Amino acid sequence: MFVTSLVFTSVLLSTANLIAHKLKYPGRMMLGLCLIFLFLGGSGFLAAVFPPVGWLALFLPVSLLIWKSTRRGPRLFLGLSLVATVVAFAIPSVSGYRAEQGFARLRARYPFESMEGRSPLVKASAREHSLSRASLDRLERQDQVSERWNRRGEVFRRLHEDSVGLFVRNFGFGVGRMIPLIPSESNLKIAGLSILQPGPRITRTGSPGEWGQPIASLMGEYDQLHDDSIIEFLEPRSFGYVKDRNHVAGFTPHQFLGLPDRSEWLKLQTLDLVGLLLHEEPRVYVSENLPRMDELRAAPTRPLDPFESVALASLQRGEDLWIVSDSGNIRMLGAIRSTKQCVVCHGGERGDLLGAFSYTLAVKDEPPVPATEQ
Repeated sequence: MFVTSLVFTSVLLSTANLIAHKLKYPGRMMLGLCLIFLFLGGSGFLAAVFPPVGWLALFLPVSLLIWKSTRRGPRLFLGLSLVATVVAFAIPSVSGYRAEQGFARLRARYPFESMEGRSPLVKASAREHSLSRASLDRLERQDQVSERWNRRGEVFRRLHEDSVGLFVRNFGFGVGRMIPLIPSESNLKIAGLSILQPGPRITRTGSPGEWGQPIASLMGEYDQLHDDSIIEFLEPRSFGYVKDRNHVAGFTPHQFLGLPDRSEWLKLQTLDLVGLLLHEEPRVYVSENLPRMDELRAAPTRPLDPFESVALASLQRGEDLWIVSDSGNIRMLGAIRSTKQCVVCHGGERGDLLGAFSYTLAVKDEPPVPATEQ
């Protein structure tokens, strides 16, 4: 685009000087040329895509008026038009230089980091390669969401790997300036949130013999709630740019950025993270907030209760969800499995069991009647 800008400015400069040199009495043609230049300079598209051309189109009419008022020869106009050209390129260059300084500050604030010590590797015992159809379908949905939503990762990639491209675009020589992937504090920063558990924590859990069947008509609601929870917790934008395990820029510890309680029929009461990677035995993190990893390392833990023990064994065999009715509540354990992006930092293979969400749910209202019973 720099070359294109040079071509356009050369055409404008040559046209103006040709008229000034060849016509003894430019008159109306000069006036018409001024109007054309002003129109081009005022064009939002031209100014946005080729800033030097837009500025020159604005400065040339001024040069023409100054030259005409002096009643001197065309050489004066040549000098004025050349000065206008230099200024037209200098303005976006100064702006680009300032932008580059801003990029340097962002690189210092969000440097490449190693995930060693921050992101535990998958244990061999946690690997399960025979996944249920439901688990495979959820993994596919998560991969699609991650690829579609992690534009922040592309911004970090440009910041660290495409410094020349950013330099050219922000010096005003390309349509890339219009793409909303130029690094800035606003599109790199993710605000940390602490979201309180929405309901009371249960103090009693039944034994397997006391568990009832979940409400079958709400199976789609359970599934959607777990989908929402994984996306809100993992938040694909928080991955940043992952070049490899030792070169990650902009990673934000996993945390809930919103409450996964969009179901018409189910009310989320508590949601706890079952950790499998940091402890010898599975542990449940206990927090007054929905799980966020920067808090959980210092949070108390407890062993699995009877429901979680049975449910986790099912998830380790490749199942996706385990749901029961327990003491008037709905208990659900949902698998958190390694997606394509997770593998880079956690090792292992796609589909490895990284952890699980332990839910306590209540039914808001009378559940819908299944179609087969209507």
